[in-house]
Amino acid sequence: MAQVSMNIEDRKAAPPAVVIAAVRAEAERLGIEAGEAELVGLIPGDALRGGPSPAALGLTGFRPGQLLELHARTTRLAA
Repeated sequence: MAQVSMNIEDRKAAPPAVVIAAVRAEAERLGIEAGEAELVGLIPGDALRGGPSPAALGLTGFRPGQLLELHARTTRLAA
């Protein structure tokens, strides 16, 4: 069993869908069954636009509140 953790610094050069697919492909190449993916923290909405849904990416436990724009809006309203 292995865990891969990373920060994506340039979401346009390496969209989350591409990164997750690459990790899954490498695991498969090594004969390892890829498990779940998890987003820790926030993600800009445009990083998910035009690609698979969070569920299709295998992002377990994804909540709309993890979208940066929605989180920022909610935080401003609470202040």
